[in-house]
Parts: sequence; structure tokens; C-alpha cells
Amino acid sequence: MNDGDKWLVEGLKEKDADAFEEFFNQYNKKVFGLIYKLTKSESDAQDLSQEVFLKVFEKIHTFEGRSSFSSWLYRIAVNTSFMKLRARKKQPQLSLDTSLPLFHNSGYQKQPVKDWTKKSETLLLNQESKEIISQAIDKLPEKEKVVFILRDVEEMSTEKVGEILELSIPAVKSRLHRARLFLRKRLSRYFEKMPNH
Repeated sequence: MNDGDKWLVEGLKEKDADAFEEFFNQYNKKVFGLIYKLTKSESDAQDLSQEVFLKVFEKIHTFEGRSSFSSWLYRIAVNTSFMKLRARKKQPQLSLDTSLPLFHNSGYQKQPVKDWTKKSETLLLNQESKEIISQAIDKLPEKEKVVFILRDVEEMSTEKVGEILELSIPAVKSRLHRARLFLRKRLSRYFEKMPNH
């Protein structure tokens, strides 16, 4: 734990107002952004961010420093977000196994998925593409979705994601690989229709 986080943790444990203000200023945007990406709701992200900060304030005495403070904080944010999502009782999630590419015993894909990554510049400029991608990410099962968002959207390291979710590095890589395969298959039809530039 770095000195800045150590000061914050000690201050929060002592219910110090300055420490709480510093903690809020330092992490508010990051926590809000992560929750928004998970819930896709600005109002939920605002409410849940406040809930996360209150939980941290109430539970700070349980923080033992086995992970970094930020990893502990993001773990609370992820868990709080998923509790909200489960309460919403949204549409049933797709089974990832039925959405992944099929493979022959030899290891080759039965239905090769075209590589649409060469169109990435077009995609970045296309609002419709962003919405399609966002919807596809939203269809990911919980376990894969959070790994994909932390690793590929938030651009955290594999080690950091493992620390936040309390997973081994191989488990993080496995879930990320499954998420990417799912998204590539789900998005390929849309991107194949796009004109080349």
C-alpha cells in the first residue's frame, strides 16, 4: 500500500473528515465510471456510488491491506453494482457456451469468424457501432462482463483485475478470452455489413 493510500485508510478509520473528502475527490469519478459501465444507468451509478462510499466508510475497519486499497474499493463497487443488476431481474442472460464459436476436435473453428478489427477506425467514429458494441457487452454473463470491462475498457492490468475479483491470473485470462470470443462472434455479422474504407 502506498503512502497516500495508507494515510487515507488511517484517516478513514479515525473518521477524519479531511481524509474522507480526499478519498471522495480521488476516487469519485473512477467509481462512478466503473459502476456506470456495469449498470448502463446514470441514476443508478450516482446512487450506487454514494452507497459504495458509505460502505467503505462503514467497513474501513475490516480492510487489512492484503490487497491494495483501490482494489478493495473497486471490489465493493463491482459487488454493489451486481447486487443492483440482479435486483432488476433483467432479461435472462445468454449462455456463453451456446454463443462461442464451435471447434473441431483438431482445434480449428467450424465456422471461422471474420476479422473485423481492420475496420476499427471506422468503428470508433461510428456512434451506431458504439451502441452495438455496448449492447453486446451488456449481454455478456456477469463473470465475463466484469473481467472484460476492467481489463479491456478500464485498461487495468491482468494482475490488478485478479486482485479486485480475487481470481488467479489464469482465471482472469480464461474469462477474458471467453468474453472476447463471445463478442467477436456476436458482432461479426454487423461488422461484415460495414463498407470498407
